[in-house]
Parts: sequence; C-alpha cells; structure tokens
Amino acid sequence: MLTNKINMKNENLQLGVGGLVLVVWRLTVFSMMVTVAMCYVYNPLRKAAKRGEVNFLYFLFIDAERFFGIATTFVTFILGFFNATVFSRWWQLRVLCGTVNGRSVDTACMISAYVVNGRDALQKRKELLRYLALGHALHAMSASDSGLDLEQLVKLGLIDTTKNKSEYEALNIANSPNFNVAYAWFLQKFAQCIEEGNISNKVGNTIMQRYKIIL
Repeated sequence: MLTNKINMKNENLQLGVGGLVLVVWRLTVFSMMVTVAMCYVYNPLRKAAKRGEVNFLYFLFIDAERFFGIATTFVTFILGFFNATVFSRWWQLRVLCGTVNGRSVDTACMISAYVVNGRDALQKRKELLRYLALGHALHAMSASDSGLDLEQLVKLGLIDTTKNKSEYEALNIANSPNFNVAYAWFLQKFAQCIEEGNISNKVGNTIMQRYKIIL
C-alpha cells in the first residue's frame, strides 16, 4: 500500500500536475525574454562594427561570447562526470530497493511454509510476518515525502498497541533508522522460534542467510 502510494506520487511528478514543465516554465520564459532583449541590443552593435564603428559595449559582447565558449566546454566536462555519478548511485539504490523487496517476499514465503512446529506456531508466524512487513513499510516511508507516520502503521495493524505501546514508543524515539529496529525485532523473534523448535536449525540458517542480504 505504501509502495503504491510512492509510485503514484512519482508518476504524478513526471506526467501530471507538478511535472517538470510546470516547475521550470518560469525560468524558461525568463531566459527567452533575456535572450531576445540581448539580441535587440547586440544587432545594432554588430551592424555598426561592420561599418568600423565599435564601442565598449560591442567588445563586452565579444568577450562574453568567448568566455561562455570556454565555460560551456568546462561545464559540459564537469556535468558529464556529475551525471554519470548521480545515475550510478541512483541505479545502485534502485537495485538495492528491489533486492530488499524481493528478499522480503522470499523470507515471508519461507516463514509461512516452515514455521509450523511447536507450541503457538501460528501466533509466532504472524508476529514474524508482521515485523517483516513493518520493516518494509518503514523503509518505504523513509523514502517518501510524508515521512514517518506511526498512526497509519497502527491502523494497518503493523504496530501492536493492544498489550502496550512499547513498539510505538521505541520507533518514535529511535536514533537509528526505524526499519533497522523492526528488523532487529524480527531477528530476535526468529531466534526464539529456532530455540523453541518452531523451525529446524537447517531451515532457520537458510532463512537467516537470505535475511542478511536485506540488512
């Protein structure tokens, strides 16, 4: 749900209201007006220079033309490296977010299939899946403009406030990224399931190896 809201917001930014054109149109119109004004000023100076009549303003335009010619080459060279670096970092983040999403789904499927033994297996399985979904939701919130909204997570049932508000308070005052707290709760609960025999050590270690990629 949270991921869908973020995707819809990004699509609106690119295609609809609040798109790139609506953001830069004022600067574009201003640049066009300045360019037209400079052309009207420079054209009489250019015609006068052909007749041998030159002045300080004409040389100012000539020097500005040479300066911008050099600056354009320099800026193009710098922006080439800048764009490559920015795109590389953006693509790496995109890959990592996809990895977190995919591994979270894989881990949830394995928990649903293998945490079936022992006492209170159903309840523990639900707790593990809730912590996993909570970590994923907090990760999505950290990338959204709205930021952290614990009340929404309570309404979605991802934060348990029926017994006490320790989870709510811990996430509210956490110094580290909130999703790390949720993933730590998941690891603690999962280790408890292994100790109590809700899942075999072999399968538990396999799931832990997959989970390390998320972290």
